[in-house]
Amino acid sequence: MEPKIIRAGDRQTKIAPAHNFVGQVLHESVFAEEAPSRLRVSRVTFTPGGRTNWHTHAVGQILYVLSGSGRYQLEGQPVEEINAGDTVVIPP
Repeated sequence: MEPKIIRAGDRQTKIAPAHNFVGQVLHESVFAEEAPSRLRVSRVTFTPGGRTNWHTHAVGQILYVLSGSGRYQLEGQPVEEINAGDTVVIPP
């Protein structure tokens, strides 16, 4: 992989697919490496009441809360409140 700068104005924000989310959720692909890498960086904005459907990630996931607050939950576990500046590391 070569160094690169991806300008903010070069990205598009789209409404996230309804099969992945409940309510209106906005998705912006910040970076996606070419195969065989699975590295992806996305900015996801949840409008009030928006949430993800239950799902898994084969290689795990890291969430970083830019602003506001929300809730995070692993199946069968208690709900955790998350706030601006929090990072959630989710293993595969």
